[in-house]
Amino acid sequence: LLDKRQRTDRIVALNRLKTEKEKQSFSITSLRDINILLKAQHPNIVTVREIFIG
Repeated sequence: LLDKRQRTDRIVALNRLKTEKEKQSFSITSLRDINILLKAQHPNIVTVREIFIG
């Protein structure tokens, strides 16, 4: 998903991780993927700006 942030006019990519039951916490795999994205620095990989749960 793409979205345009109103505060910054920056176009951002959104990724929603789903669990089997919405009330469950993230799986270990999801947390591992988030950790990798936070550490990744490459021109072809988007930079993680924020993460929220809700």
